[in-house]
Amino acid sequence: MHKRLGLVLSLVVLLSVGLLVPGFTANAQDKEPVKALMIPAGGLTPGFLNSNTGGNIAGAVYDYLFRVNAEGDTAASLAKSYEVSEDSKTWTIEIKEGVTFHDGSKLTSEDVVYTFERLIDPDVGSALLGTLGSLIDSVEALDEYTVEFELSRPDAAFHKKLTDSNAAIISSEYNYEEKGDTDPMGSGAFKVEKVVPRERVVTTANEDYWKEGLPKVEHLTFLMVPEKETAVRMLSSGQGDIITDLSPDQYLRLQSNNKVRPLNEQYAAPIMIDLNTNKEPFNNKKVRQALAHTIDRQSLLESAGFGLGTIGNDTPIPTWHKFYDDLGGVRKRNVEKAKQLLEEAGYSDGVNVTLYCGSNIPPVLSVALTVQEMAKSAGFNIELHTLPRSTYLSKYWLKVPMSATLWGHREDITQLLGSSLTCDASWNASHYCNEELDENVEKASATTDPEERQKYFSKIQEILHEDVPAVIPMFKDYLGATSTRIAGFHLTQNWINDYRYVEYTN
Repeated sequence: MHKRLGLVLSLVVLLSVGLLVPGFTANAQDKEPVKALMIPAGGLTPGFLNSNTGGNIAGAVYDYLFRVNAEGDTAASLAKSYEVSEDSKTWTIEIKEGVTFHDGSKLTSEDVVYTFERLIDPDVGSALLGTLGSLIDSVEALDEYTVEFELSRPDAAFHKKLTDSNAAIISSEYNYEEKGDTDPMGSGAFKVEKVVPRERVVTTANEDYWKEGLPKVEHLTFLMVPEKETAVRMLSSGQGDIITDLSPDQYLRLQSNNKVRPLNEQYAAPIMIDLNTNKEPFNNKKVRQALAHTIDRQSLLESAGFGLGTIGNDTPIPTWHKFYDDLGGVRKRNVEKAKQLLEEAGYSDGVNVTLYCGSNIPPVLSVALTVQEMAKSAGFNIELHTLPRSTYLSKYWLKVPMSATLWGHREDITQLLGSSLTCDASWNASHYCNEELDENVEKASATTDPEERQKYFSKIQEILHEDVPAVIPMFKDYLGATSTRIAGFHLTQNWINDYRYVEYTN
């Protein structure tokens, strides 16, 4: 009797300090929460995420059929296995059994069906409607843990589209319309305890998470810090642990701090200066071409991007991408050519226009200032109107004649094109529509043959380089940093950074 009582007491003690909780140690539970420093999120509901912050929080709170792993590969997550038909139009995905949502309900194929039917519903108007709306013909639960997607056209990279932050699997029984921003609930490694709008999102470890041994810390808090410089100072002084989406100069400054571990990931994140093709003066192609000719791209990359990125050639495909076509060379600065084009367009006295951009989306403002200065000598009088990111996105982006935006990386480049520059793109800030472009994007998505894909991608780049619906002078590297008191955090190209493996170093 005494031995049994002693054993019970021992178990109680062990449980109380956390030694028997999978993935945790007593030492870990005694630590301060890991603090990720983020600019305020525009929203937290999957389907409507439009920021790095939203993607980061979603990556912790929700889970996905597929994720981008530390090596940059697309890997199965909630998907246990999948099969693709010979024509790449039927995708059958078996999902893991035993996964539960944070409210205790089982995650089944019905939830997957609900998730994607919601994403492609025109009445919902999700951020993925332009990408998936015309692609998914139907999604059906074959049994409790098997889902079949029927596509309207072949898509050999369909699973890569499912790594988008907005493709998080949500519960069919939860009211995300009312609670998605105030009380997010998913099946991810961390459960939300509290949301204080524009201040913080407090999470704790999901002890029932399906992947054994994860997460490795018990408490993770996302602190909203409107100014990135303030966040940098907080990291440097030990008041925070993780920063993502640094500006190049901030990244370089942190390299000299021995209490900070800088992180750098090359990715296809273009800074797009969208020119509204339906409004003056950019409804004239020659005006758009003229602006493109005013920019010295290498100089801009070095001054605005501190060399931490890739020069752009006015298409969303960077020079290092396997389907990049240099079209005879990157467009060079030619002020006389720009003046000639403006004169031919009827603007011999120059052009007055306002460029709208977010003030806290580095290095967008630096790029905008550089373009403003470079374009002046050709006759472009560009007035800058800067706003906090949330205000810019909600009130100005997609509505104004000229805007500058940092786009996130997409694993499938046709998804980026389909979200930004095709006729039915959800985020088509240039209001550009070219049926030939759409046709080539569709064909590039459908074929698996590398030579055929290159042919279509070359045509895509040729069209965009000629029409210039958006000036794309550079691609930013994904820059971040962590405190040295933690390890295991890595940047992923699609913004769903992985917090599951974060652990304390001592």
